Amino acid sequence: MNTKKKCKALCVASALMVLLGIVRGIGGFMDLTNDQVILNSFNTNQTALVVMAVVFILLTAAVFIAAIEVYEQNTEFFLYGAVLIVLYIINGFVCATFLFDNSTSIESFYTMVAGIVIIALLILGKRSLNKIEESETETTIDHNPEMV
Repeated sequence: MNTKKKCKALCVASALMVLLGIVRGIGGFMDLTNDQVILNSFNTNQTALVVMAVVFILLTAAVFIAAIEVYEQNTEFFLYGAVLIVLYIINGFVCATFLFDNSTSIESFYTMVAGIVIIALLILGKRSLNKIEESETETTIDHNPEMV
């Protein structure tokens, strides 16, 4: 674990990323396999069902990894986390519109709101992390006369 001060926004963002990964990834796969109309349409094309299942699993795993790295305050994964959240929002709208014929799904709205909150927390956490790093470098320069 880094010795940096914990940023509460990043901790909350990583927890919400894990929850979104569980709800939309695993829940989306369960919705896909429990809907008889969709399964009947996929009976003619089993490859499409397998591809959808793999996409759900990979997206969930990627969000879990990004959430762990955001919690560890690895700044390289902030952008990856935001991109994955945007992919979840797009995935929610595509599944609701094309698979379930429900473009105004409340689940899609919840996914969009959660995604906006997570991205806002990632931005807020990155800004506060940058401020902490700047204050630490200023303190180091002030206390070490050889660096001046």
